[in-house]
Amino acid sequence: MRQLEAEQGARFRAFRCRDLRHTFSVRWLEQGGNVYALSHHLGHSPVDTTDRVYGAWLRKERRRARA
Repeated sequence: MRQLEAEQGARFRAFRCRDLRHTFSVRWLEQGGNVYALSHHLGHSPVDTTDRVYGAWLRKERRRARA
């Protein structure tokens, strides 16, 4: 019964399908996935779109990790 009460009191941020898409993309690149293949999977016609959205974020994270 306590577990049920705890679950009912839990608050979660609104979840969107786009959140899964973003998480997948970032994890793909973090694991060394190819940005061209990712671009194809996401349906981005120019790979620049994928690189601008996800690649820039990943490069920033890598710089922060090195600092």
